[in-house]
Amino acid sequence: MTPPDVRPQTTDDIPASLLSLSSMFSETRYTLRLFGTIHILNQYMRFWHDSQNNHNTNPIDFAQLLTLATYQSLENYAFLASKRLLPQRWTMTDKMVNRCFVWGARALVLHFLLELFKLGREIRIRNSLGPIQVPRNEQLSDSAEVLAWWKRLFSTSVWGILCLHWSFPPGSQLLATSSGGFSFLADFFSFQELWEKTLK
Repeated sequence: MTPPDVRPQTTDDIPASLLSLSSMFSETRYTLRLFGTIHILNQYMRFWHDSQNNHNTNPIDFAQLLTLATYQSLENYAFLASKRLLPQRWTMTDKMVNRCFVWGARALVLHFLLELFKLGREIRIRNSLGPIQVPRNEQLSDSAEVLAWWKRLFSTSVWGILCLHWSFPPGSQLLATSSGGFSFLADFFSFQELWEKTLK
């Protein structure tokens, strides 16, 4: 996921197999992200529909949607341009491609900062309610909500660190050469849940 001109200059101390694996992860995520545009369009349409029926829609959700749309547009455009898949009149220099990657990452940093704010607000609301006697038949769902909160915090934290690294090139050599693996680590619980569903 790291632009070519922000990669470290020396990687002699890192096994070639790990570099190849990380590169494969990055290419896979870039390719899958091209289809993420459809998901963002669906989210926008859903948010627009909800805002027409409910004027109390959360402005933070709308701000996150805008940051995702900005990130998606910049990243996809830069990726396609770097692969020379765009028409000649839309091509960019390597420096411009790198700028798109960097500003896309900065848009995503804002998205995850907003997500951390939402997580903090949720836990404050939960704590303000004080100890609640949860019925036995609802204890399982209550525990699941707490676990889901921690999973979101883990994923948001890992993604936030990665995006900060991409926002200020050249950044850390370790992150630059293993960012693909870290990005899959950030989505570990999502992949785990998908795998568990296939076993049912």
